[in-house]
Amino acid sequence: MTALNRSLSGKLFIYHVDKDPPDRDINLLIKVTNRQIPGWINVPGLSPSEELLKQLEKWQWDSKWPRMWPKYKKLYKHELIKIPLKNLHLRHLLKRLNQGFDVAVACDCGDEQHCHKQIIGEWINQQGIPVVQGKEIRKERKKISPSNIEQLTLLEVEH
Repeated sequence: MTALNRSLSGKLFIYHVDKDPPDRDINLLIKVTNRQIPGWINVPGLSPSEELLKQLEKWQWDSKWPRMWPKYKKLYKHELIKIPLKNLHLRHLLKRLNQGFDVAVACDCGDEQHCHKQIIGEWINQQGIPVVQGKEIRKERKKISPSNIEQLTLLEVEH
């Protein structure tokens, strides 16, 4: 990253840890896990509380998910603002973005549309920071698949 770029805000990238590479200036895994994943910094303080995760599991078990997404969203936003450690991590994330760093946040939620990282992305976007969805980057990568690219060679081939 150049010094010139640091005067501008960075971008927040919403990634899935198993589908997207840790390819940004700062790469944060926002989930409670003992799993060590190369390239990712584990910040469990930005994951939902144990109580909220249990509630989510109950909604899923009772076939109420994703209908309960609005309630989950409200509860998680409340945690981000009211729980001091979560709020501190959120403010540090915003600070790094405002310093011009591109930051990726990732977890392994199967339903990327209804995931806590989307709630963080929404809040960050409300602060004027651009948010890029990893799934959109993946779509673009598929368009440039090897089958669409003519193979170049260093050797001349005589016909």
